[in-house]
Amino acid sequence: MYKFLLFLITLITLFILSAIPSIQLGKVEISFFNYFLEISGTQMAVFVFFLLLIVNYLISLIKKILFYPANILDFFERNKKEKFNKKLFDSLFFEVLGDKIEGARISKDIKKTNFDPFQIQSIRRAKLLIDCNSLSEAKQTLNSISLSRHKNIKIIIDFLFARIAYEESDFVESERILDSINLKKFEILKLLFLVKSKLGKYEELIEMKNILESKSFTQQQTETLNFYFIDVLCNFIHSQPADTINDEHFLKKIPNKFLRNGKIKLLIVKKIFETKDKIALRFFIEKCLDEKWSDDLSLFYLKSISDDAKPHLSKIEKWIKQKDIQKNKGLVLLSYLSVINDIKGQAKKNLSEILWEDLDLNFKIIFIYCYQLLEKTKESEYYIKKLFEEI
Repeated sequence: MYKFLLFLITLITLFILSAIPSIQLGKVEISFFNYFLEISGTQMAVFVFFLLLIVNYLISLIKKILFYPANILDFFERNKKEKFNKKLFDSLFFEVLGDKIEGARISKDIKKTNFDPFQIQSIRRAKLLIDCNSLSEAKQTLNSISLSRHKNIKIIIDFLFARIAYEESDFVESERILDSINLKKFEILKLLFLVKSKLGKYEELIEMKNILESKSFTQQQTETLNFYFIDVLCNFIHSQPADTINDEHFLKKIPNKFLRNGKIKLLIVKKIFETKDKIALRFFIEKCLDEKWSDDLSLFYLKSISDDAKPHLSKIEKWIKQKDIQKNKGLVLLSYLSVINDIKGQAKKNLSEILWEDLDLNFKIIFIYCYQLLEKTKESEYYIKKLFEEI
């Protein structure tokens, strides 16, 4: 545009000069066959200048025509490289953020090549440096990367900075970066669980429970996120006052799927046990054991019984018939309840049928305690000695 304007201004100037009689530079006669043309020297200069411009334009046009195929090839090569570049960036994006399914789909279309952009090499290096805890060098590497028009590159860099902030215990900054990314990718969610847990924002994480049902994760990734979520719930339960744990409003905050988890159940039971409310404790454990048997909960169930044990004895007998309870452990529970219910004959019979080797430590201790309650000193001393030999 600039060249065209300069040409136009020059041409107009020369035409104006050629029209002014006082500055004409002599005369020029041009003979062509039988034709004669007489013009001033200034007009001749304008004509020559104009002619040179036309010749220059024609040369430029011929060059473009001659090199046109090469330009087309160059265009297609650039376009091909651009498309390949995008696939590489997208593949790296899903690789870093843990979307293995989508990453595998995209990388399948990437053919083997020597072309590997500087950004990709640098990002991979920064990721390795973070894994090796070389955080300062990782920062320098990330800062050296020039942002391209591929938006995924910025997301990856931001995510890696969030990882660095977490490793440096700057959980607030890490959370800020992750919230700004606002993507539900596996690695982002995994880091978000860790960060918000460190900040004690358990209820915010519990509100994210629906994400765990996403079909964009592999089975292994889903299991990993469930593991992190269980850890969040455990920390949440630990952080609550004991007297609020058995409250219906509190229990509604925990998804049913996780309320059935043995670790969560046991934590709730321990919290209720701290309140010394044995009725509430017994009610919650009975509800849990009706759904699924747990050796750990059954031991707490014994601790919840302080009044008439007969109804609880029948409850244990019912569970033994219906649930997958190891026979010897069931007999230990029945023996204990029989002893405290003063059904000593039945207790002795049950104890005599128990195989010591099939019991774990807690049940062995109750087994010995039953003999002590029955004042069977010889048997209790024998098994105490046996227990210490095993320990």
